[in-house]
Amino acid sequence: MFRLLVPYMLFVGCWLVVSLAVAGYGTVDHFLYIVQFAGLLGIVAAGQTLVIVSGGIDLSVGSLITLSAVVATQTSFAAHFPFPAAVMLGLLVGAAFGVLNGIGIGIIKIPPLIMTLATLTIARGTALLVTNGSPHEVRDPGFQSWVVKPGLLGINGILQSWIVISLLVIFLMSRTTYGKKVQFLGSSPKATVYAGYNAKLLTLGVYVLSAVLSGFTGILLIGFTGNSYLGMGDSYSLLSIAAVVMGGTSILGGSGSYIGTIAGALLLTLIAAVLTLFQVSGGGQMAVEGAILLLLMMAYATATRSRD
Repeated sequence: MFRLLVPYMLFVGCWLVVSLAVAGYGTVDHFLYIVQFAGLLGIVAAGQTLVIVSGGIDLSVGSLITLSAVVATQTSFAAHFPFPAAVMLGLLVGAAFGVLNGIGIGIIKIPPLIMTLATLTIARGTALLVTNGSPHEVRDPGFQSWVVKPGLLGINGILQSWIVISLLVIFLMSRTTYGKKVQFLGSSPKATVYAGYNAKLLTLGVYVLSAVLSGFTGILLIGFTGNSYLGMGDSYSLLSIAAVVMGGTSILGGSGSYIGTIAGALLLTLIAAVLTLFQVSGGGQMAVEGAILLLLMMAYATATRSRD
């Protein structure tokens, strides 16, 4: 329990420090903005949590965010698809890459790092082919209004979606047999097979869920920004992993909770907002992300030595 409380305590502590240091930063409206914006990271990190708990890792989520977004906007803009149909097509394309990841990792036994790096590259190249490098606008004012403007209980569509997805993922991981099997798979793949569980199907399931949630994040992003463009999801690959690990999930798999990942997403979003507030350049923000990656790899190496 204390392990889960740590990232929340860090978030509250950082929020209080920034609120005291910067006039007007501690308002309810600003807090709500941070929480709502964290929903984008939180949704993609939900799928990443399932993958990492199962003993894998998904580097392709950022490219799948971009690909789903550009497919939805391109088919709506150029092919004149109704926007709901274009959204479904974008999600299906993302799910197809999830199936590809699941087959490569669960059946062919390609290491997750290599497989998802390959699909990252394929998805990025496909997005370039679809768009020819050009951004496209979203032409559905109703959807954009739902995503951005306060609605039910004064919260926008991003936060509404995050709340629903959080409840479903927490229930899946803590209250269902499937969630327990995923944790068991991360703890001991061989024991999972000996216990009679279908490890291949479990692996396929977590990567498809990760891909679909990534695609859905891309759809929300086009409603938030008003258009799709190459690279719009790139930062989420690292940040989703960081949110999961900051939330107390073992990067080696077998243990973890999405409740902790929520805190990790909030903390990382707050850090990004503070860096922007103090006008840290894009290069500086990339350096911070690189430092986070280095810390994660150090934690991974330490945990590996301990397990060995």
